[in-house]
Amino acid sequence: VTIPKRTYLSVPMSIMHAGGEVVFEDRDWKGIYQLKPYPIYDSAKRFTSDMYIPGTAMCLSFHIKKLLSIGKGGMILTDNYKMVEWLKKARYEGRGEVNYKDDSIETLGWNMYMTPQQAAHGLSLMQNYPEHVDDLAENNGYRDLTEFPVFKGCRVV
Repeated sequence: VTIPKRTYLSVPMSIMHAGGEVVFEDRDWKGIYQLKPYPIYDSAKRFTSDMYIPGTAMCLSFHIKKLLSIGKGGMILTDNYKMVEWLKKARYEGRGEVNYKDDSIETLGWNMYMTPQQAAHGLSLMQNYPEHVDDLAENNGYRDLTEFPVFKGCRVV
């Protein structure tokens, strides 16, 4: 998976944890970049109107330093119904939208659902959120991740 060599640490780490191979690319980016060759975009620094690219999965962050600063969590924008159904189960230990005693778990999942309190806070912030917002800049930029020993085995193109 090819990503910029200057981005946040969790992106290449997540790729590696998922069994992927990280390839770093020396390129500048602003607000959003693609995890090549997949139709997946890291959009953690962008949250504005008309930003969605049809046919993709766009990952948003609601970290305290991001544009919609709920404090933690995020969202994936997609127009793929099958992906939505899988993500809904994957975020909550593979569980469906039925009582636990009635559920038949068929999907491996994670414990990554947004709490009702976080969701309510996000909805309240959205009440006054501007329609158009500039991309968020990273103060002092991101470090070159190829300098970290943990990423020494990754190719650079």
